[in-house]
Amino acid sequence: MLSSGTLVSFYRRHEKTVQAVLALAVFIMAFFMYRYVEFSSDDLIYMNKWHSTEHLETLNDIIYYEQQYYLTWGSRVITQFFLQVMFLLPRPLSALCYALVFTGSAWMVSRIAGQGKDSGLLFLLSAGLMYYLNPKFDETITWYTGAATYMLALLFVLSASAPFIRKALAPDSKINGLTWLLLPVSFMAGWSIENMAPTMLLFMGYVIFTMLRNKEKVHPYYFCALACAALGTGGMLLAPGNGARSSSFAGGLMTIAYRGHGQVNAWCTWLFPAMAVFAVLRYINYRSKRTNMPGGEKALLAWYAVSVLIMVAAPTFPQRAAYGPFMILLICILREYQELMHSDQKTCDFMSLLALIVCVAFIGVLLSVDVLSFVRAMGAQIPH
Repeated sequence: MLSSGTLVSFYRRHEKTVQAVLALAVFIMAFFMYRYVEFSSDDLIYMNKWHSTEHLETLNDIIYYEQQYYLTWGSRVITQFFLQVMFLLPRPLSALCYALVFTGSAWMVSRIAGQGKDSGLLFLLSAGLMYYLNPKFDETITWYTGAATYMLALLFVLSASAPFIRKALAPDSKINGLTWLLLPVSFMAGWSIENMAPTMLLFMGYVIFTMLRNKEKVHPYYFCALACAALGTGGMLLAPGNGARSSSFAGGLMTIAYRGHGQVNAWCTWLFPAMAVFAVLRYINYRSKRTNMPGGEKALLAWYAVSVLIMVAAPTFPQRAAYGPFMILLICILREYQELMHSDQKTCDFMSLLALIVCVAFIGVLLSVDVLSFVRAMGAQIPH
């Protein structure tokens, strides 16, 4: 029977290989999940032409759809354009794109949290926690529509914010030439999700203000990125269709009740497990090391809190809308995990083994989903 010591010893000898194999397994399982998952009711709507039961056929169909959508119903046309392009592609190719977005999201969170260190292990842990702590995994990761609207949008937000987060966490970080390539991403991040884009602007502005307050020379990129993101946010919030959509929800006391109910659910149900994990890790780090929370991490927590509270202004707060705040909180969780992991060798071994267990369990979940989806796709009858 294998002991924990044997597993840890094996992991130490083959650390990079184990991480690479598990990362590849996550990607493959994600690919087959998107390859065979059943389309949701929203997917069946967006794969058709505007107000039609005919399937999308060309890019012109998508452009016309997004024009009408922007003018009459909503504003998330950038991620929705990606979604509808996926419906034009062969299913294996669209599944590949979504698998890349999922693994890219886990990789981006791990890179930001670890600041380039322990990236392999943090990736495995973040991939698992994106399932176990996610407020609504199916509607934000599994469904094609939800994955585009939330997962892809948050990948834009995290990518655009990465230089600002690095600056907040490590004040000596620098901007290189390749960072300028993120300016289009900053625009798309601004035109992403109603609670994350405006709060992202606040975070970016805070980082710039901190540099100015410290009499530090501000690289022009920061101003350009903020301007691009603000331009995208303006295009999203000023969409003519937003008014029509908001008027479809209940008003008066019912609106107040819904908004209050959404806030209580967000804090006390949907995000509570992730907040509890963060609080435990922070407490252990403080008790063992007497280290205070860095200012950059406090700023991230403020972004997380404001992105939840700002949903008071929305007519409704669906559970899937908590995905954006969750991903910001996940960065803080991984940072606390990393700090605890480097306390001593025994703690490092235990925390490493814990991350591997979380990832392997997540791979097992995906495998079961993939098998079930494949069998259903083959038309087999599942006995009850």
